[in-house]
Amino acid sequence: MATQYFEHRLETGNFSEQPHFQLMEWHPSLNILAVASINVGTNIFFYGEDGEHDEAARVQHTSNAYCIAWHPVKKTLAIGFSDGELMIWNGSNRRLESVIVHKACISSLVFNTDGTQFLSADQEGLIIIWKADSLTQISQQSVILQVSVPGEAVTYVLSKSSPAGRSDQDYRELARAAVEGDQTALDLLAMKTSRQQTSDPTLFFIGTDKGNVYIVTDRLRKACSVDDGVARILHSYEYNILIVITVTNMMTQYNIQEVQAQSEVLIPTQSGKLSGRPTDSDFTLIGSGLFAYVTGEPTIRMIDLASSNNLLLRLNPAMGFANNEALISVSYSAMKGIIAAGTNRGNIAFWIYTPNHRSTDMEKHWNLQRVKAVSAGVPIRTLKYCPQRNSLAANLNTQLFILANENMSAAYRDNLAVVQLSPTVIHVAFFRYSIVKEEELDMPFKNLCVSKNYVAVWNKKQIRVYELLCDASKSDDEKVVRTEKGSFSCSPTNVILFDQLLFVHENGRINVTSFQGTSRQSLTFAQNEGEVNRMNSNASFLVIGSTKGYVKVFDISRRELRPIGKTLNINSHTPSVDSIRELAVNCNGTKVTVLTSQTNLQPSSRLYIWDVEKDTVAIFDFSLEKLPGTEYGLIRLKDNTNKNAPQYRRYPSNVQWDPEDSRLMALEIYLHQQKFDLSASLNTDDLLLTSRGVGDGDSTIAANHTAVTGEASRANHEDLAESFIVSMFCTPDNQIVPKEVFPRHTSYRQLMAIKIPFYFFVTRDKHSESNVHAIKSTQTLQGTKAEPLDTTDDNLSNKNSRIRIQLPKLDTLDASGLIPHTNNHDNQSNGFLTDSELGDSIVYSDYLTGKTMGDFVGVNGLEKNIVEAIMNFSYHLTLGDLDAAFKAIKIIKKESVWENLARMCVLNRRADVAKICLGKMGLFRGARALRAIDQDNADMKVAILAIHLNMKEEAEKILLQSKQYDLLNQLYQSTNEWGKAMDIATNFDRIHLRNTYYNYAKHLEENNQTEKAIEYYEKSGTQATEVRRMFIERKDMAGYKAYTANKNDPKLFRWWGRYFESRGKIEDALGCYRKADDNLSLCRLLCEQDQPDKAMELCSDTGNKAACYHMARHFEKKGDFKQAIAYFQQASAISNAMRLCRDNRLDEYMANIAVQGTPDDMLEAARYFQTLPMQEDRAILLYHKAGLTSKAIDLAFRHERYSALAQIADSVGKTADPTQITRMADYFMQLKQFDKAVDLLAAIDRVDEAADLAIKNEIPLSEELLERLSPAKPTNEEDMPKYQAICEKLGDLAASQGAYAGAAKKYLDAGNKTKSIRALIHSGDVERITIFANVARNREVYLLAADYLKTLDWKKYPDALQNIMNFYKKARAYEKLAQFYDMCAQIEIEEYRDYTKALEALMEAYKILRDNGENTFTKDETLQELELKCRNIKRFLDAKDRYTSDPETGAREFATLLSDPKILTGVHPGDIYGILIEHFGRREKYKQAGMLLDELQEHISERYFSHYINPNILSAIYTATGRKVGQADSNTYNNDDDNDGDNQNDRRRQQQQQGQLGKNHAYAEEIDDNLDYGSVDD
Repeated sequence: MATQYFEHRLETGNFSEQPHFQLMEWHPSLNILAVASINVGTNIFFYGEDGEHDEAARVQHTSNAYCIAWHPVKKTLAIGFSDGELMIWNGSNRRLESVIVHKACISSLVFNTDGTQFLSADQEGLIIIWKADSLTQISQQSVILQVSVPGEAVTYVLSKSSPAGRSDQDYRELARAAVEGDQTALDLLAMKTSRQQTSDPTLFFIGTDKGNVYIVTDRLRKACSVDDGVARILHSYEYNILIVITVTNMMTQYNIQEVQAQSEVLIPTQSGKLSGRPTDSDFTLIGSGLFAYVTGEPTIRMIDLASSNNLLLRLNPAMGFANNEALISVSYSAMKGIIAAGTNRGNIAFWIYTPNHRSTDMEKHWNLQRVKAVSAGVPIRTLKYCPQRNSLAANLNTQLFILANENMSAAYRDNLAVVQLSPTVIHVAFFRYSIVKEEELDMPFKNLCVSKNYVAVWNKKQIRVYELLCDASKSDDEKVVRTEKGSFSCSPTNVILFDQLLFVHENGRINVTSFQGTSRQSLTFAQNEGEVNRMNSNASFLVIGSTKGYVKVFDISRRELRPIGKTLNINSHTPSVDSIRELAVNCNGTKVTVLTSQTNLQPSSRLYIWDVEKDTVAIFDFSLEKLPGTEYGLIRLKDNTNKNAPQYRRYPSNVQWDPEDSRLMALEIYLHQQKFDLSASLNTDDLLLTSRGVGDGDSTIAANHTAVTGEASRANHEDLAESFIVSMFCTPDNQIVPKEVFPRHTSYRQLMAIKIPFYFFVTRDKHSESNVHAIKSTQTLQGTKAEPLDTTDDNLSNKNSRIRIQLPKLDTLDASGLIPHTNNHDNQSNGFLTDSELGDSIVYSDYLTGKTMGDFVGVNGLEKNIVEAIMNFSYHLTLGDLDAAFKAIKIIKKESVWENLARMCVLNRRADVAKICLGKMGLFRGARALRAIDQDNADMKVAILAIHLNMKEEAEKILLQSKQYDLLNQLYQSTNEWGKAMDIATNFDRIHLRNTYYNYAKHLEENNQTEKAIEYYEKSGTQATEVRRMFIERKDMAGYKAYTANKNDPKLFRWWGRYFESRGKIEDALGCYRKADDNLSLCRLLCEQDQPDKAMELCSDTGNKAACYHMARHFEKKGDFKQAIAYFQQASAISNAMRLCRDNRLDEYMANIAVQGTPDDMLEAARYFQTLPMQEDRAILLYHKAGLTSKAIDLAFRHERYSALAQIADSVGKTADPTQITRMADYFMQLKQFDKAVDLLAAIDRVDEAADLAIKNEIPLSEELLERLSPAKPTNEEDMPKYQAICEKLGDLAASQGAYAGAAKKYLDAGNKTKSIRALIHSGDVERITIFANVARNREVYLLAADYLKTLDWKKYPDALQNIMNFYKKARAYEKLAQFYDMCAQIEIEEYRDYTKALEALMEAYKILRDNGENTFTKDETLQELELKCRNIKRFLDAKDRYTSDPETGAREFATLLSDPKILTGVHPGDIYGILIEHFGRREKYKQAGMLLDELQEHISERYFSHYINPNILSAIYTATGRKVGQADSNTYNNDDDNDGDNQNDRRRQQQQQGQLGKNHAYAEEIDDNLDYGSVDD
């Protein structure tokens, strides 16, 4: 059922004063509006969602209320007054509780999201948090927290928001579905429970007039500051963004992520001044991701909180708004995805969010609706949407309206159509009398029904019946006379009007009453069948359904109602226990359609048809069954591979049976989101997509509708289709066959009825222009539109002034609305349908439109027998019964009808039937075209048929589906739709792309669009000829010159050169050839002008082969053969050059020229030289270069040209004759030129002989020769030893010659990895050694590689240390690894005196040796030695540390160390003695120092003293003791202070870190001397 906004002006009951509404708030969950009128004192009124006034709930107070706030769940309202009084009104028992704690005006009140606490704040900065569960007896004991901000007035408070959830009713329904076993409902409940368990703690934001924002939890702390007083605070839960707006419209954003864990002030993430007037500003959040605001301008501005992008929505005067109209208030409905904005002129603008996947511009997703006038000229100061319903409260200060989004009732029966326009106004259309009128009733109503001349309206309390009598002879105001026929009180759910009876559905039963309410009969179900919950009627039959799924049919034409057939239990045919959603019955009561809802509250996609007589049920599943036209893009399910994306399925609604044809019905289908997630409500796009009901079907399921997107939007080129209309036939054997499918136009609200030949729709808005029964003069589908009607409204007070269109008088119509069959067809008949074609749609009035069924579009002379014949033909054709179809149309003689039947064949894809129709209508060209098409290509036939019938759109769909893009391209070209043609060619038909460009260019040329034609000629690649032709035909050579100069195309300049040359303008021709870089033409023209020097210069400068060839031919004609040969060579025309040499006996040029040619040229030259005496050498070499090596060798031996043999041997290949090569090898062995013999034998794969010869004669081997001498690796094991033996011999030979790399490879081929690594070691290639060792997996290889790497200069090879350790570990040579660490420790001590690193290395050595390897005596000794070294070094380091802090004690400890004879194991004597000697030297105890020097000399040479003792101190000791200075390394220290030694140590440490060991050191030399890798042959 269609919906629209009905405005209800709110009444104040017995309140006599002029109201002044200042405060209004919707209850978050109970759909109650509280409104405070403040004059002298306060009056608070309460209203329901439809504007119903609860007079008993009025609150009065002598003080002025300043703020109000609802409890989120309970019917409890908190009111703050200007004198500081806080009042709590309990709606359950109408009690009032008050307390005065605040001493100033209470400026703000707010509850937290779960209703456990609420906060009050006043203008003196006092803030109090109360317990919300104790509000029934509010007192001081209810206070949780009391804080203040002295000197500041609180201007706004906000409770931190939480994600929007479902209503309590929704959760009750989900719980019921979960209990019945629905898994989806169970998952949703679990999600809700999880969200409640993880809810955030209570958090309040406080804004003050000083611009400070505070956070209140269990304490008060400052969050941020702004420049002016705070006017509004908003919070986005998803993005955790706090938005603060000041009184001067400065907007600042803060990221409050982890706000409770922060103690510092928040930092702004974005800030800016909002344009417009602050006094006319309003703000709201769209979903949770868009911040929207109005500021007294004709625009709504929105900011995307995620991307900071700006969006702009403007008022459009075309939608009824004034040019200077300004928006001053705004609100958003999350349920429907609608933005409402109030204007300064008393109007409301609505923007509906409609996803448009064809555009990435978000502004195009919001569609502005027509203006909604509320109160002319009175500004709408405040707008607020009801959170749980799509009701909008509009505050105009002195007036208050609720705009309820209610069902728009409409009914059609017996040629009378009635549409509800407002709660009291109906729009009436009498089809029989061609009268359209609006009537204002004296009772607000919710729904209506009609029958004959009667209209019944009802609301929750009353039913009223009116009789409408028509008199066409009277004036417009008096044509319809309304008479009330009866009324009575009741609470009906639904009402059906038939004859003089009312069928009232009330309290689970059907009461049959008179118009005055007198009960005649009662219809119920048995107790076990449930109560009545649905009913519907058609003609004289009534169908009712129960809450438990039972269905009955009654014949209501008799005085006593009696049931027909049996009772149906629909749940015996459903996969689950479904509830009945809709019922409908056909005109003879034999078929009943049932639509159900599943237990998970989702509408079922199944249509059930019950055959009452046979008691059988047929099922048509719209999610599975194929509909006509779906393969051509009208309806396609959204295909999304993302498993988290919403999944959609089709479901039916609003079934309408034809009132006279029992076979035909029509219904609407929508796309329903099958899978959704509550978390989607946190996303702006998902919220807008899934929360709004875009289909205008049953209001109980409208919230789950979603817009048709993707392919469906492409099918409807004007806008996104909200639903689709499907007409269907039902056969006597209860089969359901789809007949016609088309998208419901966006201007239609709902399908009201179906009556052959029309679908009747209720339209959304008044028609600005119409095509009332457009008369068609050509055989096309499209109806011609009438001129736009004048829409000037001269008298707004006159109701009938709203009528734009009235039907003509149809005096000849019978009761069915059709022309009765007569034998005399008078062209002057008053019935306009007599000789006029039906257009696609017919506008009856502002709110009623009839869309012509596809079978009747274009038919003229709509007689009843023709209608019956067409319907029978369509019925049988749909079923595939061709004989019955042709039999049904035998009576038809009119060509227009046959043409329409042919169109019907196109829609049903029946080309075979269409042939007969084409013959009947005389379209023989179309019939011939069908016969010319391939018999197997049915789609092609239908497409060609559609083209001949001028059904371009249908042909387009068919060609798209069948992927006949070439024909589709031709179709677009023939209809001058060049944009579509080029798009198809670009994306699907690229083979014809250039042809399409060419044809479009021709089209533009014919229309004198020269510049654009040139552009597309260029795209087609034909500009060289077509553009020239176009200019020449227009005799515009100057234009062509300008075009050539602009394009700078060599081809164009070349044409101009030939053009000038043909006219004898040689200089101009030469200039054009130069610009075209046409050297051949230049050379030709210069030679013709007898300027060979310039031509030769041109050839020399450019090297152009074509020019050189022409020059050569020029000299050949002149007899200058040598010049000709030279230019033939430059032109690479070798055969021509050889021809001249041969013809003119220029043998000296012949050989050199032949070598430059092809092998055929060389062969030709070789044969020529073979015939000449003493030219055998040239012939031999040419044969060899041409690839005939065998012939060259044979010729060399025959003529004993052995020097030529040597040249051949250097470049012989495997393709040569082995016999000849062996002959050459034998010859070279006789000459003892074994190297050449070896090369030759290797070339013909006689590797064994070649290898033996090379080994025997010790031929120098290169790596290339080694590879050639190596035999192919055998595939069997028997030949492997021989192969390995040859490889090892070659390796030995290569190693003996120093070719270690090749030797290593041959050893590896032989399987001897040890020899291979030794050869690599001798080659010194560290990289190959490392790589080979890493992949060898051989212990001996690891050991050899590691031992070799120890000898290297580690500075050059920084990875060597790591490789040494890895190789020893892989070889499990732990003793060697320990020795390596020991060696490193010694180097640290000897070179760098770093005992700390030495200790680390020794400990690592000890650990490795202890934990690995077998226990042997040698291992134990080594461990003991390592342990002793570690202990001694540690003692030395401890003494050194002690000496640093206490020199005397440390010196004694060093002396104690020297008394231990084992201390020198691990500690160098120079380090211990050096410290003591320096100690005594600094204290001038030279005697003791001298004695220590004597002891030190026993351990190290005197020339190394300066390494351990400061040279200055050493010199002083020598002088004091009279010792003679020996030869020492005086260059070690250069400064006098004690830091010199440390600096030197740093320099040495740096060298060590770079990897330098210093091989010239004695210790290193000792290491090198002890290494022995053995010989390679070992």
